[in-house]
Amino acid sequence: MKLLQYHVHNVLGVKDAKLDVSGRHLYLIGGRNDQGKTSAITALLIALCGRRGCDYPDIPLRDGEDEGSVLVELDGDETMQSIRVIRKFQRRRDGSVKELLVVTDVDGTPAPEPQTVLNTLYKAKGFDPLAFLSLNKRGKTDAIEKMLGLDSAAFRQEESDMAAERKALGKQRDVAEASVRALPYHPDAPDDEVSVSELLQSLDEARKENAERKKVIARADSTRNHLADLRAKLAEIRQEIDSTGKELKEYEKAVDNVPPIHDIDALNKQIELAEETNRKVRENQNRKDAEAAADKLSVEFSEAEDAIIALRADWARTLREAKWPIGGLSLDATGLLYNGLPFEQASRSVQIRVAVRMAMAQNPTLKLMVCQNGNDLDNDAMAELETALSESDYQMLLEVVTRSDSDEERCQVVFENGEAK
Repeated sequence: MKLLQYHVHNVLGVKDAKLDVSGRHLYLIGGRNDQGKTSAITALLIALCGRRGCDYPDIPLRDGEDEGSVLVELDGDETMQSIRVIRKFQRRRDGSVKELLVVTDVDGTPAPEPQTVLNTLYKAKGFDPLAFLSLNKRGKTDAIEKMLGLDSAAFRQEESDMAAERKALGKQRDVAEASVRALPYHPDAPDDEVSVSELLQSLDEARKENAERKKVIARADSTRNHLADLRAKLAEIRQEIDSTGKELKEYEKAVDNVPPIHDIDALNKQIELAEETNRKVRENQNRKDAEAAADKLSVEFSEAEDAIIALRADWARTLREAKWPIGGLSLDATGLLYNGLPFEQASRSVQIRVAVRMAMAQNPTLKLMVCQNGNDLDNDAMAELETALSESDYQMLLEVVTRSDSDEERCQVVFENGEAK
């Protein structure tokens, strides 16, 4: 479906103008500033979109006028018959404006829900391909994301937060591992500390047992000496020798039952070494604790890294599944890409074609684009634009500021004082 013509009467800055667009793909609306060209563009959008997709004043009538209208004729195609759109404005006694919309078919039958019919035809002012081309990289990315319903800012912020957390964990892990390396380790130390109190108790018992043994041995030695004296007097004191011999046997028997002598020097040496051993045990335990803490931080760091990878994979899947208006478009951290390269690196003609195709994808039924700010296009770019429109059989109404006769000669209509020259 295409635009055939539209008639603007007393709307915004236009007195009266009838624009015949049939048979043209690129239709230039020219004029100096404040002469009515922007009003003519806006009037068409008012008729098609209403307040749903076009901002316009509460009183859209031309100053001093009490009634106005925009009449639009759309040519049908194999999917929809031709229709006529009339949006009228009437000033009330209180100064407010009454608005009336009528949409009829070729037979003059009005649609019961006229704005609903228009909504299915034209997706509002929406996407302006030429305004899109004038945006910087960030602006183009934002426009595409808005079109696709994406939010890369939220993704970047979440990725940044996760990266900061991972970086903090990495620093903690590095500090922990450095602490581990700085701590001493003694492979010759036992796993548990030595009990100095038990060693002291063993020392006390050993001393008592050694003293008892010395006492018994001393008694045996004394008895043995006494026996030698008795034997010298054997003849005189045999009876005493016999009893003393019995006593000696008893003492010798007692000597055999006394525990063997302990190595006191060895026990003293163990006590001296116990504190050193225990120090090594404690230091080994400190190192084990530090290694455990470092290992835990290393695991958390890996988990943070995996989370960022998963987030990036999820975002990549979101971009793959997005309903791109045309093939070849994509986004990365640098901005909008076309066929894998930055969009800005594409030639001007390619950029124009891509932007126009994006706009076409937004409005597949009514093959019409209404654009402003066409002054940035030179003759070559204008020719490229018209070729792209012709290839896809689309129409574009483009507003340009005219400054000379040659500028006016390029235009299909030029406005002056609210009327078409």
